[in-house]
Amino acid sequence: MFGHAAVMVAHEMRIPLPCDEALWAAPSGAEVRSHEHSLTLSGYRPMSFLEALKKTLNSQHVQTNTFGRVTIMAGLMSVSWHMRMQDVRASSIGVGKQGSWSDQLASACDFWRRDFDASLAKSSSNAPVCLYDRISSDVMDKEKVFESRTVLHHLARMAMYVDIVDCQILAGAKRSLGRVITANDHAAASKKLRETWAPSHGARDAVFYALRFLSAVLLPEDDGSSGRHPSAQGLAYSARDDNLLNRPWVLYFAALVVWTYGFCYVGYKSYTNTATSFHVV
Repeated sequence: MFGHAAVMVAHEMRIPLPCDEALWAAPSGAEVRSHEHSLTLSGYRPMSFLEALKKTLNSQHVQTNTFGRVTIMAGLMSVSWHMRMQDVRASSIGVGKQGSWSDQLASACDFWRRDFDASLAKSSSNAPVCLYDRISSDVMDKEKVFESRTVLHHLARMAMYVDIVDCQILAGAKRSLGRVITANDHAAASKKLRETWAPSHGARDAVFYALRFLSAVLLPEDDGSSGRHPSAQGLAYSARDDNLLNRPWVLYFAALVVWTYGFCYVGYKSYTNTATSFHVV
């Protein structure tokens, strides 16, 4: 597609990070040159996506705007997916060996969030800031940016250790990725999740972040002004009214991760498997 493979890896992305918001919104060429001059004086230089991804993996600060930070997180999740696929190949056909990449990626994801928080705090303060850290209120609402980075961080920490397709198959999905799920597919996913995934520290890590995300969205902290216990207020969250496109889907993923972990340890004994259908008793 457009001269690229359908599934690209990070080193194939030979493009720079998104430009500064002020440059993008400049109404004239003179305004663009003025902003470019200001950015140059402030020490800013264009950075490629791959360079920014490498710096984040090594816990080094990256100077970019909000959109640039979102693309970096997309790169981290892409690296995570490809490394998991490499581990699958190593375990299934015996080519190569499984690596200990998860700790470095987990550290990089946590650093990405801290770096994002520092950037938001800097842009919200009264201290002078560089143009690449300024986000116009007309372009991006600060609260949405803050919530979006929480969604992406929790998604990355969950997806690092568990494949959503395996969870869906275990939960009884009839089709996945355009094909019918067979009894053999279900048995393989069940064995993988129960015997390999559930006892691992990665499973506990994924469940921890899933529970944190579910709690943050469904049971937000009360400042005490209402005088009511959170459980008495009911669920105020509505996926239909959510202004973040990806949060309902990540909420579904988090619930599926928690269910899968609980089912592997508690629910499997009450599970009846037939040749034609799957259901939980």
